[in-house]
Amino acid sequence: MDDFDHASVVEEQFRALAIAAAVRPIGTAAAASEQYCANQACGVEIPAARRTAMPGCRFCVECQERHEQAVKRRRQCR
Repeated sequence: MDDFDHASVVEEQFRALAIAAAVRPIGTAAAASEQYCANQACGVEIPAARRTAMPGCRFCVECQERHEQAVKRRRQCR
């Protein structure tokens, strides 16, 4: 096995772990905590429609918009 084969195996393992971490069974304790915005200052419940449309979302719509604007500003400063 050469370096490229080894790199491919490592990449496949990393991808499998990332997918497993992203896809959690519904009904777990982690899924229950994901019903609320991850912004500590906000903490409002994320509507079920948003959680259905965007599985794994961490922020309510307002906080997500603020987060995206902050990322955009940081990129413009570079």
